[in-house]
Amino acid sequence: RYSNEASKIADQTADKKLMGFVLHFNGAIAANKSNYTKALEDYNNAFELYKQAGAKKLMALISLNLSSIMVIQANYPEALKYGLQFLKYCEESGSETLLAGSYNVVGDVYTYIGKFEEALKCYDSSFVVYKRIGNEFEAAHQEANIGDMYMYEKKPLKALKYYDKAKETLSRTDAPLSFSTIYLPWTVLGIGRCYELIADS
Repeated sequence: RYSNEASKIADQTADKKLMGFVLHFNGAIAANKSNYTKALEDYNNAFELYKQAGAKKLMALISLNLSSIMVIQANYPEALKYGLQFLKYCEESGSETLLAGSYNVVGDVYTYIGKFEEALKCYDSSFVVYKRIGNEFEAAHQEANIGDMYMYEKKPLKALKYYDKAKETLSRTDAPLSFSTIYLPWTVLGIGRCYELIADS
């Protein structure tokens, strides 16, 4: 219902940004229903409208949406392409929060395809930006990601250093629920794996 009403409004305006927003919204609905063909069509059309409107932040978000669908479909080359596009527009947008998040997204895609050194660089860049803007918990999340990369490279001592730093922050009583219930247990598990690998070496 809401999608149809929004489409009618868009048909009555020459506002490229508004028209793009409607298609963006429709794409999100289609993606939520796992109708990825329709979602990709709407997202790509929305991207073109945002481009005409010069809406860099919205172009960045569309790129993220496209990368996410490619990950779901295990099309990692395309996921990386859109992830790097997301990073590019985040850099141009001037938003430090978006930039930090985009490094994390690209790092995740590099992890999926086994390029751990490239992923580590992305997570480290994300960590630096999050620290700069004072987001300690997201910075700790990136430290845990860096720990994961060192574990993939069979370097448990280096991994342990980052896991311990992440654990210290994520264990704080003021940690948001998502960090204390998701990232903290994962970090503790990583610490355990480090000690197992050290004991076996």
